[in-house]
Amino acid sequence: MSVALPEEIHTVTQTNSSVIVASRNRHQQLEELINSVINLDPLPYELVIVDDASDKPIEESIQFKESDLRIRIFRNDPNQGPAKARNTGVHRSRGSILLFTDDDCIVHPQWAGILVKRLVTGSPDLGGIGGKVIARDTDIFSRYFEFHQILNPKPHDKMNPKRVPYLVTANCAIRKDTFMRAGGFDCNIPIAGGEDVALSLKILKQQLFLEREENAIVWHRFKPGLRNFHHTFFRYGLGGRYVVDRYLPL
Repeated sequence: MSVALPEEIHTVTQTNSSVIVASRNRHQQLEELINSVINLDPLPYELVIVDDASDKPIEESIQFKESDLRIRIFRNDPNQGPAKARNTGVHRSRGSILLFTDDDCIVHPQWAGILVKRLVTGSPDLGGIGGKVIARDTDIFSRYFEFHQILNPKPHDKMNPKRVPYLVTANCAIRKDTFMRAGGFDCNIPIAGGEDVALSLKILKQQLFLEREENAIVWHRFKPGLRNFHHTFFRYGLGGRYVVDRYLPL
């Protein structure tokens, strides 16, 4: 897949966008993500990584190839959860466009440029863009997540088929001013599950809308095994219940 991007998008991406990643104890996977971000064309302005109190600090544990990409690593200690870590990353970032992905993902070489283009050329009422998440592996659990599109919110408005009800942090882009007006991620959700939906609902309350971009692709590594499968949906259930109780109805 290759999408032609105008030269001005290259300029905006390189000067005005920050990739934000929260990470904890996934050093090998984080290295793979960093190397995929280094291969982006165009490059973002920076990659901001927040170490959420990994047992061994990220800066002492990972290696990646040299590039022109600015890589900035900060640490939250003690562990406070991914919502707080991402908020830290945003406040430390310098770009006006925020690109979110996770430390168990790798990104398509044009991922950043495609998302930035949609935001730069989109309506002022466009609050954020979500991309497509594909399973990296082919085990039965990964195939289940991909078949049911667990991390791919489905369009909900027949009159506007590109619109989606929420974004996922594995693959999305939000203008920084929109993020700040929404108040960022809800740190009362201490686990990975529901904090991205809560932020999305706060964006929708600003009378903005969210859209999907099929060409902005990341590959996600789902944990195999029945125990991990159960744990994932348990987290999603806890987070979902909190979001429903606090943020719905709009």
